[in-house]
Amino acid sequence: MADVRHATWTEDLKEWNIPMNEFVEHMVQNLKDSLKNDAWNAAHYNLRFLTDLVNCHVVAANSLLQLLDNMLDVAKEEGGPSVFTHSFIYLRQL
Repeated sequence: MADVRHATWTEDLKEWNIPMNEFVEHMVQNLKDSLKNDAWNAAHYNLRFLTDLVNCHVVAANSLLQLLDNMLDVAKEEGGPSVFTHSFIYLRQL
């Protein structure tokens, strides 16, 4: 029987020479783009993936909380685009 090695996704990233910080930054940018484009399902899954990265200690909890806090601050600004307020309301329902 052949020895089958099941690599984790972090091993795959290392194999492809993708630094973890760039990957996380890309995921955060995907979240922001999804919110700006009203792609609510994509935003939901991006946020859920980022929280899973916190759960497996790839992303610090404080970093994710800071991102959400910044989004809340933007949503509270008066006269700003309504997409940010709608985004926060949507994320709050998750």
